[in-house]
Amino acid sequence: MSDNKTLGKKIIEAAGGAQNIKSITNCATRLRMYIKDVSKYDEESIKKIDGVMGTSIVGDQYQVIVGPKAIHLCKAIQDAYGIAGAGKKQEKAKGNIVNRFLETVSGCIAPLVPALAASGLIKVLLTICSMLNLLPEQSQTYALLSTASDAVFYFMPVILAYTSAKRFQCNEVLAIVIAGVLLHPNFVSMVTQTQEQHMAIHFLGLPVTQTSYNGTVVPIILTVWVMSYIEKFIDKILPEVVVHLFRPLLIVLFMTPIALIVTGPAGAIFGQGLAVVLQTIFAKAGWVALALTLLVTSFLCMTGMHLALIPVAMTSIAEVGYDEFVLVVFLCFTLSQGAAALAVLLKTKNSKLRQLAIPAAISGLFGGTSEPALYGISVKMKKPLYATIIGSTVAGIYAGIVHLKVFAFGLFSVVGIPGYYSAKYSSNLQHAIITAVLTIGVTMIAVWILGFDDSVYDDYDEESAEDVDTAPIVLNENVDDSEVVSVTSGKIVKQEDIKDEVFSTGVIGKTVGIVSNDGVCYSPVDGEIASVFQTKHAMAFKSKEGTEVLMHVGIDSVNLEGEGFKVFVEEGDTVKKGQKVLTYDKTVFEKNNIDETTIMAISNTQDYEDIQMLAKGEEIIAGDPIFATLAKED
Repeated sequence: MSDNKTLGKKIIEAAGGAQNIKSITNCATRLRMYIKDVSKYDEESIKKIDGVMGTSIVGDQYQVIVGPKAIHLCKAIQDAYGIAGAGKKQEKAKGNIVNRFLETVSGCIAPLVPALAASGLIKVLLTICSMLNLLPEQSQTYALLSTASDAVFYFMPVILAYTSAKRFQCNEVLAIVIAGVLLHPNFVSMVTQTQEQHMAIHFLGLPVTQTSYNGTVVPIILTVWVMSYIEKFIDKILPEVVVHLFRPLLIVLFMTPIALIVTGPAGAIFGQGLAVVLQTIFAKAGWVALALTLLVTSFLCMTGMHLALIPVAMTSIAEVGYDEFVLVVFLCFTLSQGAAALAVLLKTKNSKLRQLAIPAAISGLFGGTSEPALYGISVKMKKPLYATIIGSTVAGIYAGIVHLKVFAFGLFSVVGIPGYYSAKYSSNLQHAIITAVLTIGVTMIAVWILGFDDSVYDDYDEESAEDVDTAPIVLNENVDDSEVVSVTSGKIVKQEDIKDEVFSTGVIGKTVGIVSNDGVCYSPVDGEIASVFQTKHAMAFKSKEGTEVLMHVGIDSVNLEGEGFKVFVEEGDTVKKGQKVLTYDKTVFEKNNIDETTIMAISNTQDYEDIQMLAKGEEIIAGDPIFATLAKED
């Protein structure tokens, strides 16, 4: 890290200093900077820095090529100088205003899902321990674990401040500070005291709404959205010489009253109104809303729009302590996908489909994850998808009639059923069990009656199954231990023909491109994962023999920000040649006009006497030798 700090310092100084950099981010091989005053940017000096392989200017983006160390170097610079990492403007959501709103909310909520799931499962664990008398509810251990479960809800505005700031491309730390204002004990105490005394709170004569913001969703998202525009406005009106000093001050001074008087109360009123509407609907005919939603949930999930429903559930939990809508939909939908996979597993004789169905059934029924069954089975054969709609809708109607309540996020599997227990609502656990049985039973019966055509799996390529199989491919028997093998199957692109001069000129090292046939990538060496880039489009490998290989999937694919990619390994993992490590969706590349050439570069080429190209012809198979390294003579 010290080497990165030294290199980072030299680059920042040659770029005109930290105050001259608006933001900095990285892709697989380069730093990407947005410069305030380009006259202070000394490109020639940067090129001469030891460790810098080259520079490039793309539009208003100044790039410094440093090789695979880019991810760690970028972080070192951000940590040392406090420079924001939001270097790329967020692509605006497309479509009508409703689609744009839903996509924006989904973007803010998505990073929160793991924390919500953890919270729900802790509640399940506590419920089981209490029911079995393993852990008394009065014990300090129980209280502390309960606190851990509730923390994400109490501090939800703080977490959402960060994710929303990332989404709206404004300062994350200042957004968290504003969220802290809404949750500060002094403000909470002031609200409590004034409510008890029937008094009002004023800020410079303006009324401050007396409400609690812990556990709320809409107020902070709305607040950070407004803050993003305030920040841009301040950047425009302040001279560059003082913007770094006064921007934080002005943002906090402006946003504190705005949050307390305008956006916070507006979001709270919206949330409270939404809770009232939902309670009214479910008091009258909640089963109708559940049934209609479950009819289209599969399609919502395929587009990612189901995440936009989470704030509705969180608002309901914050206001009344439970949710009768969104989380019930998630329960029925997820179990129905697992049940469809189980029914297919029991009925099919297709060995390849069985290999898909086993993990898909486990994921849906016990893991609370619907995607393996949805994409691997239901969508592919269609009729199981219809069966899941039938099963989940029938169960949803029952759950709506009996007013099934869900008290926490993440209880979407058989394992999570104990979490539906409530001393206040004594029959809720019973209703949850019946709902689960209905979902699973009706779905499986529907699959059996409707049937399915499993012949679509006759030509199924197990190695392209993104969600279920990461086993190594069978390597060419002639592969030598010291040879680097191809990461994918497809058409070879010569180094000089790669449409990125950083790679085509060999700045990174000996390079070759491959246009993949199936979008599946494997490890080129026996060794370890040196790094996996945050945007998922690239990773670096280091073989046991010391060969460093960079795999870069697509040209400018960093702009996808991870969309369409699925990574099966983490930094530090040990891998074998031919082990599946990554897949990408070719349709996403096509839709965004991304050149899908997968690039392999020996990034420590200078450590060898020569790197020989072994591939012959225009095509290559994944696992076949592509490079041979010739060691330098001592």
